[in-house]
Amino acid sequence: MINNLSSKALDEKYFNSIRYFSHLLQGTKRSDFIAELSEHNIYLAAQCLMSAEKNDILEHNLKTKAAILANDFNNTEKSAKGFLALGEFESYEIILKLLTSITKPNNVHQQIFNKIFSESDSFIYLKFFDVIIKVNQPSLITYLISAFNKEIIVTTDNKESLKNILNYFLDNKLYNLFRLFIDKFELSSELSFILNKDTIEIIQSLKGQASYKSVKLCYYLASGNNIFDTYSPRYFVEQAVQHNAKKALMFALRVCIRHNLSSIPEIDSVVYAHLQQVTSKSTKKNRKLINALIRSGLIKYADNNELMKKNIAIFLMDNSITVKTNDELEELFESNLQPDFDHSSLFHNSKTILELFDNYFDNRIIERKIKIEEVIKVAITRFDSSYKEISLILRKYEFNGEIYVKKDFGCYIISKELNTFKYPFIHYKQIYEEDSEHKYESLNVGDKVRFRIIGINQESFRINTSCLSQFRPIDSNN
Repeated sequence: MINNLSSKALDEKYFNSIRYFSHLLQGTKRSDFIAELSEHNIYLAAQCLMSAEKNDILEHNLKTKAAILANDFNNTEKSAKGFLALGEFESYEIILKLLTSITKPNNVHQQIFNKIFSESDSFIYLKFFDVIIKVNQPSLITYLISAFNKEIIVTTDNKESLKNILNYFLDNKLYNLFRLFIDKFELSSELSFILNKDTIEIIQSLKGQASYKSVKLCYYLASGNNIFDTYSPRYFVEQAVQHNAKKALMFALRVCIRHNLSSIPEIDSVVYAHLQQVTSKSTKKNRKLINALIRSGLIKYADNNELMKKNIAIFLMDNSITVKTNDELEELFESNLQPDFDHSSLFHNSKTILELFDNYFDNRIIERKIKIEEVIKVAITRFDSSYKEISLILRKYEFNGEIYVKKDFGCYIISKELNTFKYPFIHYKQIYEEDSEHKYESLNVGDKVRFRIIGINQESFRINTSCLSQFRPIDSNN
């Protein structure tokens, strides 16, 4: 047998040797070895068994053990190994049962997914996705999209799985997830092949949906496939305004600004009506709506409409914002709502939100003066993205830095690879696992860490992060 199996079974550099050793054994010696191995690494044991002769009793025992480990969500490392072992056995019914028991998905499940798919290829990933959509938990699906950072190459073998996933999004009106999925895995050019429909047919199938998000998705598809000769930007503006919801109006304004549209009767009538209500009743709801529209570009939209500008100026002055002239209105818009840099070709050439961040990080040495918060503003205004969607996309990038300030509740990081207005923050629970021998108290200012972005605090606009490398600091000597 192998000496120190308990430690070697957890060290990746020994995995191939262990699998080879298992292959050399026969009969009960192999079964006993695999059973012992399962006490330390259930996933590795499952791989060894699946490459050996059939042993129904041992397979049953390993499946039972894997299910128990997978269900222990508090131990993310063992839970991930349990799910991977079940995947190795193709026990997707057991996986479905375990995931169905999750009533409130949280960051722990995200961590488990991250660990599972750091060791998996796209075949396993899509198999898991088939299970997840049966669970019908949008939050888990969001975690699943975020967790896999490898390429998915569309083939005749995986086309059906991809088609089922995309149709699930459409059938359940999960339009934001549809967009996030095809953006992350760069599937826009393959949509017609996957769904057996061209873009115009997809848009036609979504017409008349109750949610403005369907209009938003249709616009995104039309923009990505350059079919504005069939469905003009104005068409999407008119469709969005019909929903008469705040976010729909904000979206419509952004489209107008993007395509230099103005004096759209459907928008003008809504804006005038709410401005009138604000000046006469000054209700909190109406003030919030006008403020939201201003953030979405109302001042720029009203550039050639003197009456609307005057009404906006009155609203701003009534809300303790001193604005006297049209130039000051423009200055207010430019200083508060636009990024603090000129859009270089780096950003003009970005056709998707994923491409925007890829271009930014690929060119970060050249564009070092540009802060990540400014790029996030571009993503919000140009691609009509949400903080949640941006946070999920940013998880794929990794950075090196060091602890700059240490507090009881966490640390602030300084990094030459991530240019920010405010120091990124790591909560102490995102630094070490509970069972790690390395405790938070042992971390010191100046310690090197590797981290990724996991969220954006919408109130403070501070970047929140999580440590990588098994939640341990980087050896400063490396």
